Amino acid sequence: GGATMGKGKIVAFGHDGFFEKEGLKNSQTRQLINNAILWTANKKEKPVILIRDLEVLADYLTAQGFSLQKINNETVLSTELLNTVDVI
Repeated sequence: GGATMGKGKIVAFGHDGFFEKEGLKNSQTRQLINNAILWTANKKEKPVILIRDLEVLADYLTAQGFSLQKINNETVLSTELLNTVDVI
């Protein structure tokens, strides 16, 4: 599902299978992910994506030309950090 939220946009997926190797083999899944990213980033051509874990998805997004900012569980989501990315 997708919706606007304040000044931003949010997309929710029903499960993480979309982001795994098998899910990303499907061209419609890849298109859905690409569309979701571009929509949430207000169609910015190459948005910067903040990502935690999800290495298969990270590899796919990198191959698609997206810029990634990788974080781990200890990363503090500060205003400064969030201001450097377009999509979380």
